[in-house]
Amino acid sequence: MSASLPSLVEIVNADNLPTPPMVATEILRLTRDEGVSLDELSMVVSQDPALTAKLMKLANSSLFARGTDVVSLDQAMMRLGLKTVKLMALSFSLVNSVQQSKGEGFDFPLFWKHGLVRAVAGRNFAALLKQKNGEEAFLCGLLSRLGQLALFIVAKDTYQEVIAAADYQLPSASLEQEYLGYDHCEVSGSLLEKWGLPELISVVVRHVSDPTAMPDGASEEAMNLAMIVRVASLAESVLLDDDKGSAMQTLSDTFEFVFDLDESTLQEFLVGMQSSVDEVAELLDLGLENQANFAAIVDQARMQMVQISLGAAADLQASESRNQQLEQDNAELEHEANTDKMTGLNNRAFFDRQLSAEVQKVKDSSTERWLGILLLDVDRFKLFNDTHGHVVGDEVLKTVAKVFLDVTPEGFFPARYGGEEFVVIVPETQEDELLELAENIRRTIEATKVKMDGKELSVTISIGGACATGIVEESLAHNLLKSADALLYEAKEGGRNASACRAIQLEVV
Repeated sequence: MSASLPSLVEIVNADNLPTPPMVATEILRLTRDEGVSLDELSMVVSQDPALTAKLMKLANSSLFARGTDVVSLDQAMMRLGLKTVKLMALSFSLVNSVQQSKGEGFDFPLFWKHGLVRAVAGRNFAALLKQKNGEEAFLCGLLSRLGQLALFIVAKDTYQEVIAAADYQLPSASLEQEYLGYDHCEVSGSLLEKWGLPELISVVVRHVSDPTAMPDGASEEAMNLAMIVRVASLAESVLLDDDKGSAMQTLSDTFEFVFDLDESTLQEFLVGMQSSVDEVAELLDLGLENQANFAAIVDQARMQMVQISLGAAADLQASESRNQQLEQDNAELEHEANTDKMTGLNNRAFFDRQLSAEVQKVKDSSTERWLGILLLDVDRFKLFNDTHGHVVGDEVLKTVAKVFLDVTPEGFFPARYGGEEFVVIVPETQEDELLELAENIRRTIEATKVKMDGKELSVTISIGGACATGIVEESLAHNLLKSADALLYEAKEGGRNASACRAIQLEVV
């Protein structure tokens, strides 16, 4: 790493980097307004004739065409829909800004070819999965290599060494880490964050090379989008990199073991991208001439993959181990997304999803089904932190979580709700049983000592519990949770170290 290499912060804040044009800035402002209308967005877009023409052309492209051609911006926006207009208008505006940047000596055709293939792959894969985040995947793919242009502009001499080490192709994130200590994904994500793009876009772009490194508490939406863009980056490697075989093997494994998709679907997915890439390249005026035939490239990638497989055939166990490792990695990724790191319990995101699943079970049942919730709070937790320090406070939470998990029967769903609060979904349980469980948890924790530095500290909790039948709507489940919270407050007001549980009646409003 060169001694003169700027830091990541210095790269992102350099004065000579491209900036979003005025129209893109205004679209970004409107993007943050969930109540924005198509008319408001149309007024902004119409200020840029080139952008207007691109959106009309997009609406008439094979990606969105539905019979009659649109002949006005209003018709185009109605066909595309509000979300697509916002995200595609952003894509087109930012591409135009980047194209006008002063990256003399930078291989712009190669740069755009990679970004465009990744963008189209992301959109097409989301469509294959019948998910609604195709435009977000497109935007992430198109801008995820933006950091490479930034590195070239701000730290040209050093970055040219990295490019040379990559045989004058676009360097991989791992090679950049080796030379620079950070990679283009981090630069891209930070730059998009600085520009004010939605957090979902910047956080996914930042973790394209390794979705498993997503921050704690990342939403299910972000994890899902990151996985789609990761698949898109593998497709990009198959179609554009020299080492196609290993990328093809990883992509094939991912299709089979993660998404339960067969080899013929993978083939159709890769080859089917050709027309979309050509069409969007023309739409964005990227001038990617002499595009190689994707079908021939996929055949070449398969040949390389077979050669790799033949080389590994002497050790069948290694192949099986790879598959097992992939399954293990996927299981670990899912576990990490659902687990609170400090306590090891399920996290709030898991609880929310499981509560929705329990509501669906009640809704699908032909018989009356009860649903209960217990909400627990560590008594005077702030006092532990103030008196003994946060290390002891953390140990209190871990101890309570362990006891909570041990005492809660199998088939229930204990989770950390936030801070010093814990929660458990209790299916098929009425008031007496709910109170019995609450008291069992409370007494067991009361009898447990937190051992720290030769000291034994006593911990108590207060519990509020509510149960009801007929929870057939999400809103009713949240009202049930509110009732449990109110009863928790009642238990604490009554002197703490107590349980207050009640069967309640909820009505659909």
